[in-house]
Amino acid sequence: IAVTEPLGERMPITNRMAMSDLNNCLDYFRPTAEGRLLFGGVNHPFNREYKDSAQRLHHRMTKVFPQLGQVKMDYHWGGMFAVTRSYMPHIAHLGHDIYTAHGYTGHGVGLTNIAGRVVAEAIYGQASRFDVFARLKHGWIPTPKMLRSPALALAIWKAKLEDLLG
Repeated sequence: IAVTEPLGERMPITNRMAMSDLNNCLDYFRPTAEGRLLFGGVNHPFNREYKDSAQRLHHRMTKVFPQLGQVKMDYHWGGMFAVTRSYMPHIAHLGHDIYTAHGYTGHGVGLTNIAGRVVAEAIYGQASRFDVFARLKHGWIPTPKMLRSPALALAIWKAKLEDLLG
């Protein structure tokens, strides 16, 4: 994820909404309260951060917003993301008023809002949407520990290829 310098009148988004594209390896963005553009989406195949992640994000940002070609990225950061075998978030009630929601497979910008509402509804006593997610079966990705990184890399490369081929 990277955040631009303050954009002022150059801000390409006129509302306060978080948005993303529909790709498997998606780009997501939103304006900040300080008038910056937060832009994210570079997935490292081995769940690490690229040494040139700010440049990669800037390149992707200018594909979406060509008018921001000269804008600087003031901050950037990265981290690991959780992938589920079903590519669906794992939302569950563990008992004793403990709920969990995780495993957004790189789509957390949109899905965390939905998961939060679904869990809040369940706590309030309206669990119909929660029950849909709770019925999803989430098994472990069956790979020996030494093969998890290569398996994740293959999944990301597959997703990138699917994006490329449409």
